[in-house]
Amino acid sequence: ERRIQIPNDEELNNVLGGGIMPGSLTLLGGDPGVGKSTLLLQMAGQVASLSTPLRGVGMGMDDTSKPTYGPVLYISGEENSLQIASRAMRLGIDETELLLFCETDADFIAETVVAYGNDRALGNTDFDDID
Repeated sequence: ERRIQIPNDEELNNVLGGGIMPGSLTLLGGDPGVGKSTLLLQMAGQVASLSTPLRGVGMGMDDTSKPTYGPVLYISGEENSLQIASRAMRLGIDETELLLFCETDADFIAETVVAYGNDRALGNTDFDDID
C-alpha cells in the first residue's frame, strides 16, 4: 500500500490513514464557511510540491531514485480561477505543477481529465464543490 504523504501535514496524513491512497475518493464535508476549500487548496499545493516537472531536451536524465508524481489538477465548480489564485497567493502557494480548472459540467470535466491523463499522468485530482 503506497500512499502519497502530504508534506508538512502529519495531522492530515493521519486523518487519511497515512496519506492519500492513489485511486481513492475522499469526501470532505462541513458547514459553509468552515474552510473546506482553503484546506483542499493547501493540500493540493503541498502535493503539487512533490510533482516532478517534465524534463525538456538537453536537461539531463530523470532522477529515478525517488518516486515521481504528476501535477495536481484542482477543479472548482463554484469559484473562478482569479478567486482561487488570489487565495493561493494569500496562503503562499506558488506551485507550477498546481493546475486550476473551473468547470461545472461533470461530463466535460471527466473528458478533460481523461484527455490530460493520456498525455501525462496526474499526481492528484481535487474537486471543489462540483454538483
